[in-house]
Amino acid sequence: MAGHALGDLLVVGALVFEALYTVLGKRGLARYPGLFILSSSVIGSLVVWIPAAAVEVARDGAPHLSGAAWAGVLYLAIGGTILPYTGWFAALRHVDAASASVTLFLQPLAGTLLAVLILRERPSWATLAGGLCIVGGMWLTSRAHGVADVTDAVERAAAVGSA
Repeated sequence: MAGHALGDLLVVGALVFEALYTVLGKRGLARYPGLFILSSSVIGSLVVWIPAAAVEVARDGAPHLSGAAWAGVLYLAIGGTILPYTGWFAALRHVDAASASVTLFLQPLAGTLLAVLILRERPSWATLAGGLCIVGGMWLTSRAHGVADVTDAVERAAAVGSA
């Protein structure tokens, strides 16, 4: 049970830091481009990751990554960090954080879609039910915040990303 409590605390901590990142990032957008904020946060996180990597390398030796593993790292950097957070900050420039947060719920749907298309995985009924809950929640939220606000934010973010 203690392992679960630690995991739960780590998830709560991650959510708190993500919320702080969003609030402080929204404020920072008045002075800096979103990509600068993202780059600064990634570089700042090296304060944690360099010592963690040093411990790992000291314990297990340097990793030997294959070309496929490096391709995975590159995909995570571009597809999992640079593009989504650039879009996120572009949306935050135009709407409040509550309205923009609706777009975050697209991540599990996109991941499932990629697993189906690329890996030929078959989603379970629970996965499909979860997807319906996400779509329903997004629909309810967009109605509460105004569909036009959310749609406009997504369109502006897409325009910024393609420019």
